[in-house]
Amino acid sequence: SKITNTHHFADVKVYEANGTEIKSGATKTGQVITVTNAGVTESFNLVIYGDATGDGLIDIRDLLVLQRDIVGASKLAGPYLKAANVNKDNTLDIRDLLLVQKHILGQYQIKQGIDW
Repeated sequence: SKITNTHHFADVKVYEANGTEIKSGATKTGQVITVTNAGVTESFNLVIYGDATGDGLIDIRDLLVLQRDIVGASKLAGPYLKAANVNKDNTLDIRDLLLVQKHILGQYQIKQGIDW
C-alpha cells in the first residue's frame, strides 16, 4: 500500500518504528503516521493485519511469530499483537494462525481496515 497526502491543508508524515521518517516504500505494521493540522498533531500506529513481524509482508515468518506467541515461547505486543489478531476478536489463538496460513496459500484474503 502507498500512503499519499491528498489533503494539502494538513502535514502528514510516516515514521519507522525506530523514529526515522520515511518518504516512500511499503506500509508496515509498527510504522507511525502523524497528521498535523492547525497546530495540532495526532499520531497513529499502523497495523497491517497478518504482518506480525512488521516487515510489510504476510508470509511464513508471520506464521512462525504467531505460533511462538500462542505456545508461549515469546510474546507479541503493541501493534504487532494487534496485527496478529487477524480475525479481530481480541484473542490470539489457533484461528488467527489458520487464517494467516490460508492467506499464504491463497485460500483466504485477510481483510484490512476497521470493521464498523
